[in-house]
Amino acid sequence: MTLQGDWLAGHLNIDYPESTFGVAPAINKPFKGIIKRFEVNSTSNKNLFWGLSSVGRTGALSITKTKQEVNGRIEFDWVDQTAENNIICPTFFQPFGTAPYTISPANDLPKSMTLTMAYGSDFREVRGAVIDSLTISGRSGEIIRGEISFLAKLYSNVSTTGSLSDLYADPIIATAGNVNITTDDTTIDALIVDEFKITFKNNVAMHHDTKATDNTPTAATAGKFEAQLDLTFLEEGDYIHTVIDNIFSQIVVTIGNMDIKFKNCKITSPIPIKISEEMGIRKATYTFVPTAPGVAPVEVTFNA
Repeated sequence: MTLQGDWLAGHLNIDYPESTFGVAPAINKPFKGIIKRFEVNSTSNKNLFWGLSSVGRTGALSITKTKQEVNGRIEFDWVDQTAENNIICPTFFQPFGTAPYTISPANDLPKSMTLTMAYGSDFREVRGAVIDSLTISGRSGEIIRGEISFLAKLYSNVSTTGSLSDLYADPIIATAGNVNITTDDTTIDALIVDEFKITFKNNVAMHHDTKATDNTPTAATAGKFEAQLDLTFLEEGDYIHTVIDNIFSQIVVTIGNMDIKFKNCKITSPIPIKISEEMGIRKATYTFVPTAPGVAPVEVTFNA
């Protein structure tokens, strides 16, 4: 079963973290973003089984459920985040209100959340949801976008007489005053950044227990954490090639009141991952990734 659509008259709340995997907690916060589209895919993996007593090649004896699998994604316009309500802490598996948020061995065990969706009086829940990836992207003069992909334990309709709270906030536009990007290199800082894209990946896996009483996952684990920053420079010339082997102690991307700090970064390739030309203007995209082992590669703080 797939649920998808444009978000025109609905609400989404986050209950995070779940103290028990797949059990909604009392914490209830509006999703921190203006949702444009969501999608939930729920598969029961029902299989047909044949046996010696089957009647011909069309006579299946039974239909049996195997593994329940749930995944989905949320596309949204980015709004100002706060330490008490943001989409970073579920991505980094940390509780609300503990900024600065970092990725480290101490907090690498996934913490799940419950997503409660509402269309009028129609309520639906995704429980045991763990963020697999988060991307934040923006282009000069346009609205900054976010996209989340997640895996989950269970998706179902729920009966409730309650209501979900609304979030009213203006989306952030990628313009001076809203976005800033700084490195260790003042020459790079002076270049025009036409686009940026931040990607965090948790490489989450869901696990089923042979002793379980149903066919839903019983636990989630995270694989290696991956972070990267793609920057598209306008007319960057040949300067970046001269610093291709440099390690930048930190690159800070400021979006509204949030600072995302990438530590010990290096450019991944001596040539751009993408070169494009529009009306004779050359653009080049480079990827920066954290490299130093034993150091939290990313740190997020809030200025309000």
